[in-house]
Amino acid sequence: MALEADDEALGFTPEQLEAIEATDRRLVVRAGAGAGKTRVLTQRVVRRVTDEQLDPHHVLVATFTRKAAGDLRTRLHRAGVEGVRAGTFHRAALELVRDARSAHGQAPPVIASDRHRLFVELATELGLTLPAPAIARLEAEVSWAKSRRLDATTYEAGARAARRRVPTSNEQMQRVLEGYDRLCRKRGVLDFDGLLEEATRLLEHDKEVADAFHWRTRLFFVDELQDMNPAQFDFLAAMAGDDPDLFGVGDPNQSIYGWNGADANLLDQIATRWPPTRVLTLPRNHRSTEAIVRAAIAALDEGPLDLVAATEGGELPRILAFEDAAAEAAGVAAWCRAMHGPSWWWHQTAVLARTNAALDDLAQACAAAGVPTIRLGAEQTPASDLEADLPRRWDPSDVPDAVVLSTIHRAKGLEWDSVAVTGLTEGSLPISSATTTAQLDEERRLLYVAMTRPESNLLCTWSSDGGTKARSRFLAPVAVALDRMATERRPLEGDARSRRIAELRAALPPRDEG
Repeated sequence: MALEADDEALGFTPEQLEAIEATDRRLVVRAGAGAGKTRVLTQRVVRRVTDEQLDPHHVLVATFTRKAAGDLRTRLHRAGVEGVRAGTFHRAALELVRDARSAHGQAPPVIASDRHRLFVELATELGLTLPAPAIARLEAEVSWAKSRRLDATTYEAGARAARRRVPTSNEQMQRVLEGYDRLCRKRGVLDFDGLLEEATRLLEHDKEVADAFHWRTRLFFVDELQDMNPAQFDFLAAMAGDDPDLFGVGDPNQSIYGWNGADANLLDQIATRWPPTRVLTLPRNHRSTEAIVRAAIAALDEGPLDLVAATEGGELPRILAFEDAAAEAAGVAAWCRAMHGPSWWWHQTAVLARTNAALDDLAQACAAAGVPTIRLGAEQTPASDLEADLPRRWDPSDVPDAVVLSTIHRAKGLEWDSVAVTGLTEGSLPISSATTTAQLDEERRLLYVAMTRPESNLLCTWSSDGGTKARSRFLAPVAVALDRMATERRPLEGDARSRRIAELRAALPPRDEG
């Protein structure tokens, strides 16, 4: 098996090697945080192409961000594999629709990269006098509906089943859904949801298109399975066909996009839809210390998980409380300064918050404390993937040496040596709009994602705002876990010490008297 052309590719665990070398045509890997899933996916592509002498042009890797696709192409290039198509679901859909239209002498699709402008126009057309935030909420709700393949006639039942908090009346949502589809047809454009829908429809109902696609695409690899929504799953099913050669990786505990239509349960449906599909688990976190992993698992509050740390010990994470948001921001800035030193670059530290507004306050506090910062950009959207196909990875060498400020959602998939997770109060995390069990579970997973970003140092902070805010309920089991770890590390005294010495002596092999 060919390996990546760098030293980091060496030293696969038995579980990783099994996932890479397994001969199963269909394989799903449940990979915990820090389990090295990208390396495993990359090396399985390399192994299949080189060992089985497969044409890489017949391989499609579906990702969820351009960054992930660029990262994977870079890794494959280092391993000497060129020609693999790696991109988001939307890029795969665009190529399919564009080729199908070209074959019929039609113009390529026009993508509506600024959907918000269409919704402003739609509000005027429907006579809705709404402020910008209300229009944005309607836009988000239409996107959610389309991610679930709901239309004007099925939206009400679908929203009720999902216990969705509808931003307006069902009657008005029906008008909005109908009007938006009508406006897109009138303008001759496809938005990203419409692009997936057309691509799926072509594969399902145009045999010529489907046959051509399936001839070209023989092997399917899917990253971040837990982030799929039903529309993407249906597109995958249409691409893969009835008996696919399919490999996917994902972690249900990192499913944090349910508000946008993602459904982690779809990961398990792959085995149901395409039997036999083998399911493997990568249980080792190679990123974080044991102390961080145990604290993060406690945040989920679901009992033991198939996740263990590859590195024992480590500094205990801390939970700090502050009087108000200003004091919290100043305290976090001071912590960042304390992290910095002759052998500790600023960019090795990140500060995470739930919202961009919270990051504004943190940036001001850091500036006042002389801590340089850089803000990660907004989350990548399908637009950013389709507007350019150049890989853009987060690489500290490309930016000034500065502490990274990011929302938790934007930080998913990234890592730093030290991380502060801020604003952990009721109403923020969990967010006040999370009322159902499913929504609260997703909020727990969001904290878990944040807490598994650091390698060595983790700080969790919150502020009471003068007694008006309460600490996040999710921190209670974390505090218990931290106390337990502190007790385990406390030196034994008295009878406990004597008992431990006796146990160790009893475990020693008998002395050879000869």
